[in-house]
Amino acid sequence: TVQPDETLTIPVSSLVPGRAEEVLVRLGDSVKHGEVLAIVRSDEVSSIQTDFLKQLLEQRSEARQQLLELRSETKQLITKSEFLKLQYERKKLMFETKIGAKAEVEASESELMQVQSALEAAKDKEKAAVEAAASRENALFITSKERLKLHGIPESVIDQVAAQKAVRSVFQIRAPESGVITSRDIDPGETTDANRHLFVITDLSRVWFIGQIFEQDLNRLSRGMPVTCTVNSFPGKRYKGHLDYLGSKLDPQTRTLPIRASVNNHDLSLRPDMFGNILLQVGVIHTLAISRKALQKIGETSIVYVHTGGDEFVERKVSVGSIMGDQAQILAGLKEGESVVTDGSIHLLGTSIQRMKE
Repeated sequence: TVQPDETLTIPVSSLVPGRAEEVLVRLGDSVKHGEVLAIVRSDEVSSIQTDFLKQLLEQRSEARQQLLELRSETKQLITKSEFLKLQYERKKLMFETKIGAKAEVEASESELMQVQSALEAAKDKEKAAVEAAASRENALFITSKERLKLHGIPESVIDQVAAQKAVRSVFQIRAPESGVITSRDIDPGETTDANRHLFVITDLSRVWFIGQIFEQDLNRLSRGMPVTCTVNSFPGKRYKGHLDYLGSKLDPQTRTLPIRASVNNHDLSLRPDMFGNILLQVGVIHTLAISRKALQKIGETSIVYVHTGGDEFVERKVSVGSIMGDQAQILAGLKEGESVVTDGSIHLLGTSIQRMKE
């Protein structure tokens, strides 16, 4: 029987918990990699995004308010620093022109240095606040992306939520590979979860032929040997492949061993569960052979009728060897080139028996 190659068979599940709104493919459909198979609505995944967006907006609002306060404080210190700097320059000039006292210059300079120190501290505080806000926001992004990753949602969804300020509740289940839908276990309205296979996609460009071989023929087989396969559906058509598996245990009832051939199916004409045959060429022999139709039996003796010319035929006893399809190996009794009767051999046998009775 023809079976899908299990190495080319991929079950498709949905890590997104929810309910199927649409199922876009049917059993037997061919699909391409990335094609949408179904659309799922998930309140759980939507809730994760809502929590993220709420926390993000709250964090940004708090950070913005804190930064406004710090910048206001910094702006005041800048204004005060500029005023004190002018005051210091004026008192310094007055001291140099013998109008002011040195003590006033020193006091003005000290006050200016204190304000400038406070200004640097305010700037550092503002920078630290910006870095802390960015760190908290980054941590929120990472945590939310990890939560969504558990449901198979790409990280880009969180970035989109942050940019668009909108939550997604509908998600697409896409084909991980190209192939044929060989199983579909989901309908609109049904729930999805990670433990359920919704689809099975099979690449039928290569298939398996599963058969049995008799015990006495095992010594003639080896993995990798070429095979030719046929199926009842397409008489005369041959499919090339190789033997890639020999079973490890005989069937005790039939005394056969399961074997498997891997066969190319590029035109996709072979379909699972078709019946067929595996032809294994185990060697080549050169021998004298005739059609099995030419063989007749008298008791345990095999005979043929040799055409000797005109309407004359001679009954000849032959020794038969192997039977291969519709051909019989002749070990003795005939020579190469002799002509034997095929379709009329039964008639000649009947005539011969009648004469013997007479």
